[in-house]
Amino acid sequence: MFIWILASLKAPRAKPTEAFSNLLPNPRPSLESRMKALLRLFPIAIIAGFLVMSCAPVPTDGSASPPTSIPTSPPSNCHPPSLENCYTAAQMKDYLDNVAIPYVDQFSQDSYSHMPLPNYVYIPEGQTYNSNCGAVEESAFAYCPSNDTVYIGQKTEWWLYQNYGAIAPVLGLAHEFGHHIQSKVGVPEPPTNSPEEVNHENQADCIAGAWVLWADQVKHIIEYPKDLQNIDGLMTAIADKENRTHGTASERVRSFELGHSSGLSACNSYYPDYPILHQMVN
Repeated sequence: MFIWILASLKAPRAKPTEAFSNLLPNPRPSLESRMKALLRLFPIAIIAGFLVMSCAPVPTDGSASPPTSIPTSPPSNCHPPSLENCYTAAQMKDYLDNVAIPYVDQFSQDSYSHMPLPNYVYIPEGQTYNSNCGAVEESAFAYCPSNDTVYIGQKTEWWLYQNYGAIAPVLGLAHEFGHHIQSKVGVPEPPTNSPEEVNHENQADCIAGAWVLWADQVKHIIEYPKDLQNIDGLMTAIADKENRTHGTASERVRSFELGHSSGLSACNSYYPDYPILHQMVN
């Protein structure tokens, strides 16, 4: 997955840029089958810890600086248009800075005119970071509302990329970006291990589905069938590992389908009093 489309790349942290491959001609996979595959990415609480961190303010840590440049080509062993199997574990920060973050940030800027972008902190394998939300480790994939920061652990990012393709880390980041949106528009933080926490996660799944819609329709970067095959494999690997803080498989399907079929504004339905989007900004 992920076509390397240099023309689509924007300034770092301004407009996301990594690409998925061109869509196959119709007939395309059914929406439900696509969403069932996508939505199983996000229940991994331990292996791929996509979560919102419960935060208590502590002394402010240093936030990650945005990437300073975007290379004109992927690693020399890549075979464009694909970015599969050509980054190494040691290059996961490069992949994050030059692929995952740019695409999620561009989605944000295409959707909002004034919303600040989140900060990003990369946690190398074997290290621990003292964040505003407590200690985060190499397995982190989490958003901390108290300092608007997404923490990405090398171990989890590499596990996703190595086992389930180039799309997997970006989908995880889109889910965490969903929590950033919630924080910025004032969606209340739910009590830990409460039913409302599931609703909170379902909305983030909806937002990730809206990212898939944007990536498909605006950037034309979803690769069929490879991306879906990778996601299907991930779904199978974690099929019996539901996390009680997240929705069931059927709830996640509905959440992704809602965002994927109707965009960000449809995700308002989870918290009508705190709309995440009134209209798209072109």
